Amino acid sequence: GAGGRESLRMLLLGVDCGGDRCLAVVTDVRGRLIARGSVAAPHESNLEVCLRTAVGPCLEAIAEQDATTVVAIPGLDRRPARLHALAVVRKVLPERLAVWLCSSLEAELAGCLGGKPGIIVHAGMRAAAAGLERSGRFWSTGESQEILGDEGSSLWLASRTLQLAIRGMEGRMARSQRLERTLTAYFGVDDLNELLERLDRGHLTAGEL
Repeated sequence: GAGGRESLRMLLLGVDCGGDRCLAVVTDVRGRLIARGSVAAPHESNLEVCLRTAVGPCLEAIAEQDATTVVAIPGLDRRPARLHALAVVRKVLPERLAVWLCSSLEAELAGCLGGKPGIIVHAGMRAAAAGLERSGRFWSTGESQEILGDEGSSLWLASRTLQLAIRGMEGRMARSQRLERTLTAYFGVDDLNELLERLDRGHLTAGEL
C-alpha cells in the first residue's frame, strides 16, 4: 500500500566520529548506499568542523527530504560531554531531522549484536567494553578513561613495556637485554636513551607506540 511505499523511501543518515575519521553515510531502508562523506579526525579535532565536513555530501544528497539520523561520538557516558555534543550536532544538522545521539560503543554494540543482549570488548589502541542487559539497560566502561584507565589496550601494553625497560636501565629492577634489543630494533634507535629523547621531544605518536 501507500504506507509501505512511503517507508521504502525513508532515508537513514548515520554519522560515526569515533577513531581517526569522522564518517557519514546515507542509505535507504534496504541498505543501498546513496551518499557518503568523511574527514580525518584526530582526537583533538574540533567536533563541529569535522561534522560539517563529513555530513556535507550527505545533506546535499538528501536535499529537503527527511532522514532518521544517528550520530555516534566517543565519551558520551558523562552528562556534560553529551550536552555539549548535542548542542554541536543541532547546530550542524537541519532542524527537520530527527536525531538520536549515542556513544561510539552504543553504535558498535547495536551493529555487532543487532539490538540483542550481549557484551562487546574493544581492545585495539584503546580498550573499552559495553553491554546490553535483557532489561534494556546499557552500560560501558573505559570509553572516556584514556588517561586514567585504558587497561588492556595496545597503547597501555606498549607504555608498560617501556616502563619496565626504563626501570631496568635505571637499576630499579632486573635488566633485560632481550627486551632492550627488541625495543631499540623496533623503534630504530641505538639505545634506550635515544628512545627517551624521542619521547621527551614528542617525536613518537600514540600510533607509533
